[in-house]
Order: sequence, then structure tokens, then C-alpha cells
Amino acid sequence: MGALFETHIKKESDSTFINRLPPWRSEDNFIANESGRILVFWDPSLSVVIYHKSDQMIMCGVFVPQLQHYFTVSFIYAFNCHLLWQELADLRGSSPTSSRPWILAGDLTKSLVNTSTRQFPKLSPLLPACRRCEVV
Repeated sequence: MGALFETHIKKESDSTFINRLPPWRSEDNFIANESGRILVFWDPSLSVVIYHKSDQMIMCGVFVPQLQHYFTVSFIYAFNCHLLWQELADLRGSSPTSSRPWILAGDLTKSLVNTSTRQFPKLSPLLPACRRCEVV
């Protein structure tokens, strides 16, 4: 199982790209963001259910039959830390995440660093809260 972030793949090219991978399954977030920032793919031997999609995240339930193990994974491409942590907090209480291990994987760089200047990047004022996974 894996994910690609900020791929710049167009929706029309999505299936062409996926067809070049081994015979795996995939899911994207074009429905939540026209840029399709996240592409998740997995081996068909895994049982994967998509719980939630947004412009910053794809959340999946995963069952590994060989190990008889369940977990939840959220693939994140964050661009607004405040909205992301609120979204995660809202999802935290839902049944899939409350009863299974939950993995957060992805890229938080864009939301944690202000790169609006050409000089050295400045840390976002939300950085301390994001590092503590707090909703602010």
C-alpha cells in the first residue's frame, strides 16, 4: 500500500498512470479536489474500504488477511493545518478510528512552513499546535 502526493496527474491521465503499475487497485481525491492531490494504491490481496475523502486526506480501513489484522490509515497532503486538525478531531470519535490502530501518513510540510517569501522559510504560527496534534 502506498500513496503519491501532489502528483499533478490529470483525472483523464489517472487510469493511464495506474495501468502502468502492477495490477493494483487505487483511489484518488479528485471528487474532493479538482487537482487530485492524493493517489492511494494497494495490492489486491489487501481488503481496503475508503471511509473518508477530502481535499487534504483519504482515510481507509485496511484488513491484512495473512495477519488477520485491521487498521485505519489516513494519507494526508496538508495545506491548511487548522482545518486538517479539526477534520482529524471530528473523525477521531467515529467508529473506524476509535476501535482500530490509526496511522497518519503524508506530507504536512506545506501547512507547517510559510514559504511565501523568497528568503528562508518561516515557521507557521500553527506549528506548535500541529506538532502536538491540537485543534486550535
